[in-house]
Amino acid sequence: MVHAKLNWNCPADKVPTFAGFPVECNVTYQWPDGVKRITFVDRLAISQLQPGFARFSCFNKDSHYSQLFDRKIYNLEDFHTECVPSAFFVLGHTNRSSYRLCFRELNRTEPWISLIPEQDWPTQSIDCTETKKMLKIENGYLHLTNDTQAGQYQVVCTEFGVGTQITIVDSTVQLVAFPKQNFFVLDGSVQPSFAFQSTDRSMKTQLIDTPDMTCNLTTAPQIRFTMNEAEQPTLELDSTAFESKSAVHVVQCQALRGELVRSMSLNLVAKNDVELVIIGSNHTIHHQDEAFAYYCQVNKPKWMTKMVRPNFIPPYPAGVLHYENRVLLPLRMPLGQHQVTCSLTGYGLSELKITMQFTVVPRDGQRKELSTSTLSRLLFSTEESIPSASCGPSGNMEHAKVVWRRIHGDDLYISKLDTTASGSILFIRRNIFHLGPSSFVCQVVENDKCYSKLLIYYRYGGKNHLTIREKIRTQFFRTYLTCETDLTPTELNRYTWTVLLNSGVRWETESDQIKMFGSPQLFVRSYQRCQVDQLYLGQIYTTNSTVIFSEIHHRSEVEFLPELPVYKSSLLLRCRVTESDRYTSSPYMIFTQYPPEFRPLMFYRTVDFSHGFVGGSYTVTCYYINSNLILLSRKLEFLFHENPTAVIMQKTFDYTADGQKRMKLKCVPNGYPPLVLDANWTVLRGSSFSFDQEGQEFYTTKFALQGVYMVRCTVLVVFGDNVIRMNTTQRVVVEARDAGDMKPAGCSSNIQFRHSIGISVMCWMLMYLNICTHLFKLAGQTARKTKKRQVSLGFVTYDTRILDRHCASQFRAVIRNFDTIQQITRQLIMHRQKARSANTRRAERIKPHVTQYRRKPGWNERHKGIKSVARMSQ
Repeated sequence: MVHAKLNWNCPADKVPTFAGFPVECNVTYQWPDGVKRITFVDRLAISQLQPGFARFSCFNKDSHYSQLFDRKIYNLEDFHTECVPSAFFVLGHTNRSSYRLCFRELNRTEPWISLIPEQDWPTQSIDCTETKKMLKIENGYLHLTNDTQAGQYQVVCTEFGVGTQITIVDSTVQLVAFPKQNFFVLDGSVQPSFAFQSTDRSMKTQLIDTPDMTCNLTTAPQIRFTMNEAEQPTLELDSTAFESKSAVHVVQCQALRGELVRSMSLNLVAKNDVELVIIGSNHTIHHQDEAFAYYCQVNKPKWMTKMVRPNFIPPYPAGVLHYENRVLLPLRMPLGQHQVTCSLTGYGLSELKITMQFTVVPRDGQRKELSTSTLSRLLFSTEESIPSASCGPSGNMEHAKVVWRRIHGDDLYISKLDTTASGSILFIRRNIFHLGPSSFVCQVVENDKCYSKLLIYYRYGGKNHLTIREKIRTQFFRTYLTCETDLTPTELNRYTWTVLLNSGVRWETESDQIKMFGSPQLFVRSYQRCQVDQLYLGQIYTTNSTVIFSEIHHRSEVEFLPELPVYKSSLLLRCRVTESDRYTSSPYMIFTQYPPEFRPLMFYRTVDFSHGFVGGSYTVTCYYINSNLILLSRKLEFLFHENPTAVIMQKTFDYTADGQKRMKLKCVPNGYPPLVLDANWTVLRGSSFSFDQEGQEFYTTKFALQGVYMVRCTVLVVFGDNVIRMNTTQRVVVEARDAGDMKPAGCSSNIQFRHSIGISVMCWMLMYLNICTHLFKLAGQTARKTKKRQVSLGFVTYDTRILDRHCASQFRAVIRNFDTIQQITRQLIMHRQKARSANTRRAERIKPHVTQYRRKPGWNERHKGIKSVARMSQ
């Protein structure tokens, strides 16, 4: 319904609100053409109007008041609803909080609608909801808050049948490969594909479909990725491209216009590089009354050893015990020759096999063998000497020649025959630079058979001095307490941690390190004991322990990107969580200290230094909430350097050493920091002797006269690596000293301070000359009245009561600075003399040439004769 009414607004003539004023309106259409005029009184149903440009001419007969209204009338069919098909957002990477997803605006269904500028097109409100009821959507706009959770959402506008697929990710998103395998085989049937995967607060994972996802191999950038049917980056494992070599590569993928970047390791295996090994394969002769075990594992590549496990396959020797990659030879095995086979199948590799044979022989009491003396212990420090060892034959080999040989190690040795018994003695010299195992073998050859006996010992360094290095860490983040010892080699050390005080904290140990997994408190006190045992072949040789009592505090595991001491307007500052074992909230930044001219926002997701920042010192704090709902923070102090665009002349006052007040001028650039390399001052209008430059500052002198000066300052400003020349000119007003707050007034009819500085100076010069002339006259009169060598003093009395206080202060300044005025007068006289000499030389240069009078020949002789006659007559 369209209503038309007349509002009576007259304070002098109050009319009740219920008084009726009938309003009659005529509706005519500018577009489209051919629509009949519509007339109504007070109200009209909207259904009686047609879409187009209508003009309402309304008037009231009683008051003779009328007014025109232009209105655009649209049909609901002229509007359409449109939504963004999909939208992606990365929490913490933008400072915006509202995004437009759906809108309802005007179509171009009628020709006359195209005449309306697009900025004037009307829009209608649209009602859209999110299916999970977890996002805030108003009139088609998505509002992100600090409580927004990552995940995939569906926004539906039910009335219009359109919607948007929303994907929100945070710091928990990771890059994963499909299918999920520890490694991939070159030229295999399985090609890895890559996608982003997020984890919600319930620890459930889901894949993220990012249409602009791109990947590359940082270790092999020349290799390109392709897209599979699911539009996921896929890597073709061509052995030619990877040179048929097994390696660990790094895959880096990015999406969402570079805001989402993640990396992962990719293990690639070449089929020909895989080798198997049976540990214990040198044990080929097995005695029936002994037990032994064989182990099978991947020998190459080394990083593949823990990823796959080969198995022993049938047929098995009779009586052996087998379990996956282990075979145990029990006591009383059947005599004879046997073999075992280890195989690796699956994983996209061709079947790999390795076979070994061993022989089971009976234990013969009269068999031939060697006997060696055993060492008291098998572990020695580098400072200890190793006792000698003897080796001799037994059985029917009493006369065989026994020799010691070194198999492994750097220790020097000597093998000597034993004179007392058939055999050989091993003497080992100490080598302080050798650490680790050493082995020697005692051998004898008889009837083409070799008999041997092995001697093994181990050297170590250090005295087991323990220390615990601690770090202050944040809950759920991997930071360790490390137990350090000087014992070497480290493979002999066994570490045992004991938590004596835990305060409800869960700990986990890894060899020489211990880490804390969490606590509901902001800090905890811990008390741990570390014990280090030196273990060799199951025997403990040295042991020591130490304890530590420490306080473990929360620390913000966040970083600023980029973290710089100085920022400029072309940079952006972000704050992100660097380590997180579980979900954390999105970080945000708040400025706590800043220049007074700066007006910060309440918080920032991303700081853009090109918006409103001024030069100065800032302090920003990054906040985030960890999985224990504890607010953590990290602070950053930095300087913002602003590019100077102009210089400003600052005016201040200070006092000289004798207590006189003077004006100080200083040129300061408007950038930050205000670094001025050099300054040059020039007085454009006024007397230059009224100012004096000291360093980079400009001061008024003690004889500066009141007046208006034009002063220019030229400075060299340093900004980064650049030097810029800038200047400014300013009008400077100098007031008389000791005049207080009095207004300037004329001193006499000849001196008016309203005139320029030059006229005032000339007036003071005339006064100075008058005083000097009066003194000279007085001195001459006094000299005639006094005796010789008597000092005469002349005085001038001048009544200053005829002057006002302002002019009298100027006059006293002239008297006090009499020597300065005298110097100025001398300079004026010298300048005048130079000007006269210059004018004289110029006049001589332009003097017209006059022909010189020449005497007749013989004139000098006649003149001399006349003079001689005259002398004679005298």
